Amino acid sequence: MKQLVTRQQVEAIARALESAKQNQALPADEFNALHAKFRAEDAVGGVWTVGIHTAKWHRLDQGKWVSANPPESLSLDEQLLQALQKIVPKSTAEPIKSNVGPEAVCSQCGSKIKAGKKFCATCGAPVTTSPATPVDRSCSRCGQTVPARKKFCTSCGLQF
Repeated sequence: MKQLVTRQQVEAIARALESAKQNQALPADEFNALHAKFRAEDAVGGVWTVGIHTAKWHRLDQGKWVSANPPESLSLDEQLLQALQKIVPKSTAEPIKSNVGPEAVCSQCGSKIKAGKKFCATCGAPVTTSPATPVDRSCSRCGQTVPARKKFCTSCGLQF
């Protein structure tokens, strides 16, 4: 199961993980296991990671990590997040609360969604927990940031 987090929370977790390594608060094998699983997903299933040492973001593209800017909202594996919360101050790794309710916004098209609805009336996407506003995303073809409400990348024309 996935848990929503912000980009800043993932960056804070990365800093805490690096600090735990530097301070030898984690055995090397535990650090390596957590580091190997330190991956986040965006709303469309793209895989992201932030460099533990460099703090630079990368997106997995056809089996290779490429530098790119992540969206504001990501999700982490719940078990990984629980393991990381043991070494990270609670305030930095606390998950985002679900906003499914009167102010919910479709994660695909940005339309408002009424409380209790299971699908977006505009685009038909299933309602999921999402941030209060639609998030920009990175184009999987060229890496450019695409505004949340746009259906095509303005750089290469890829359709979302």
